[in-house]
Amino acid sequence: MPYILAGDSWAWKAFTEENYTLQQLTPTDKCLGDYLRKPFRHCITPGHGNLDILDIIVRTELDPAQPILWIYTEPGRDYSRLAKKSEFGWLQDEDYFTCTLPRLNRLTIERIANTIPNPIAFVGGLSDFPTLDIPSHWHVLCHSWQGWIAKHLNSQWFKHGWGASDVGWRMFSNSIVPCKSIVFAWDEQIKEWCWWQDQGYFCHEHPTHLANQLFAEYIQHDFTQWLKKYE
Repeated sequence: MPYILAGDSWAWKAFTEENYTLQQLTPTDKCLGDYLRKPFRHCITPGHGNLDILDIIVRTELDPAQPILWIYTEPGRDYSRLAKKSEFGWLQDEDYFTCTLPRLNRLTIERIANTIPNPIAFVGGLSDFPTLDIPSHWHVLCHSWQGWIAKHLNSQWFKHGWGASDVGWRMFSNSIVPCKSIVFAWDEQIKEWCWWQDQGYFCHEHPTHLANQLFAEYIQHDFTQWLKKYE
């Protein structure tokens, strides 16, 4: 049976200037799954959090043995559901990276593990996948796709992958005023992403076809060996 490719827009397609504004797939669009050369089905929700992705998976009523390749996204998007606070409060949390983010990651992992029994292989996408104890039927293919790009380009400034794109989005769409720690981290990350875009690896806060293709080559062997257990 095909595996499920789950995630947000990072899992949906490789981005170009031409397809950035399109809210649909075209015959020329490709994603990480296409480059991994194994049959798959999309289970995505662009612009949403891991728990919204989980909701879609639950509604799909998958076979419990069906494997999932999950491109992990920004845990801050689930802030209201996990922290029981205002939806965009994470953008105003001075302790987000030191305290709140680790807690959100832990709660996210617990929620997924307690909700579905499927084998899952994770890739850190818009946000890095946390270094935590995980169930034995889970596997981490790469904690940080962003970190892979940074290392591939020999970046001297990259710190960690997180959803910096949401800061500008919420500032202008929802009139959110981020806290200082978020603003400073956002400024550093956007500069990094702009540099990656100059090198052909990023387009509008997403990996390009080149970044999808080369990253697929990087994880191909590990992914294929993992998938063999469930084919």
